[in-house]
Amino acid sequence: MGGTGETSAELLAECGTLGELGRGKEYSNDGSWFGVNGAAMCGTDIDAAIYRLVGFLGIELQATRFPERGIEGCVIEITGHHGTFISSLPGSPPAIATYVVVATTYSADGRTVLLTVKESSGTAPSQLLDYKLAGVCTG
Repeated sequence: MGGTGETSAELLAECGTLGELGRGKEYSNDGSWFGVNGAAMCGTDIDAAIYRLVGFLGIELQATRFPERGIEGCVIEITGHHGTFISSLPGSPPAIATYVVVATTYSADGRTVLLTVKESSGTAPSQLLDYKLAGVCTG
């Protein structure tokens, strides 16, 4: 992800773009997002094997809400869940793994930060799972 020269907002917007030139799938806000600007599964338009290597879940947070220590003062947990769509599919559902923030990219003005989330093994999260983010920050 690093070295693209894009700000966190630009990268997330590009990841969420659907269609022929899109790089991913954007999540919609259900009203429960507090301090989260947006989220997208990035790299979903490429070959599945390559996606597992380079894809990630991108979550843009409002950095202005962080305490003095910034994101380093926060504990963040991302969990995967089998949604109703997955429950209706034939066969076995995708495995739920452990998810970690592998990189943080601050916008040039420091107002937002993009979290790059992958499975703890370093591979991309499953495109078929629902994800929940929870966190708490201390000053």
